[in-house]
Amino acid sequence: MRFLYRVPFILSAMALMLLGLYLGLIKTGLTLFPVLDPSYHAPFMVMGFLGMVISIERVVTFKGYRWYVPPALLFIGAITLQPIFYVLGAAGTVYIYFELLRRYGINVARGLMFASSIFFLLGNIAYYFSLEKAIALWSVYLVAVIVGERIDLSVFMGRSRFKDISIVALLLLFAVSYFFWWKPVVGISLLLIALWSLKYDIVSRNVFVTTGLTRFMAVNLLLGYLWMIITAPAWIFNWNYDLMLHGILLGFVFSMIFAHAPIIFPTILGRTRRYNPILYIPVALFHAGLIWRFFFDIRWGSLVVALSIVMYFLLFQATVFSRD
Repeated sequence: MRFLYRVPFILSAMALMLLGLYLGLIKTGLTLFPVLDPSYHAPFMVMGFLGMVISIERVVTFKGYRWYVPPALLFIGAITLQPIFYVLGAAGTVYIYFELLRRYGINVARGLMFASSIFFLLGNIAYYFSLEKAIALWSVYLVAVIVGERIDLSVFMGRSRFKDISIVALLLLFAVSYFFWWKPVVGISLLLIALWSLKYDIVSRNVFVTTGLTRFMAVNLLLGYLWMIITAPAWIFNWNYDLMLHGILLGFVFSMIFAHAPIIFPTILGRTRRYNPILYIPVALFHAGLIWRFFFDIRWGSLVVALSIVMYFLLFQATVFSRD
């Protein structure tokens, strides 16, 4: 019962994801009923869905309801269409990560996650003035927080000063070059971040020596890094803007969501982790849809991608809430 108060937050985040996906399909040219201006696609997906889930994930070990104010503010920003609530919610997210540093100390993983929250706040402020700059800052936020979490989870791979300095330098290069639109440098930094991750992420071992949920996570993580590698040449040669943008925000980010959802959502909701290989079906459809979208037909490929995301979460929900 003590986890029930988190359910409305997760349901709200899922609702924003569905609405964001729907508006994204309209932006690709599909003829759908325009429930809202399609320009709200990006803020619903990043400031709403992803911002809420990431902040809730961070506070599951904190006591007190006040820690759920930031995701609540992000949701209020979405339903009222008032950016000030997005900014306040992001400021609260910065405080959450600051509290993590205060409680558990500073290391490269927590430092990167704290820095990512700063980029989230800056992106939400930039949304007032320029969606392009906001997307750049949001992309840095998502890549940095994911890399930070992967470093935290790959602690058994060992640490060294070179590893810490190199990944911080690569993420800084990615942030600066994306913000100033230095496209070849963005591509090079993406490629190097992906190669660094493949070398030092524990996933490089898990995919070959494990089974079940651990292998499922590893496969999705590898696919995410693969999309980062595929996206890099698009930036370097200034080719295929949709791939440049959504190779990161869909290919990389949602692969990471698919990988971590079987751990994150049961933890938030107080459920036992369960895994069913049926989850590979929406994962396969998702990546097939991305290939279709980026290289053949953006409209119908996007539809397959959106439906595969919905299918994943429906099957995942059925798995998590199934009885023993």
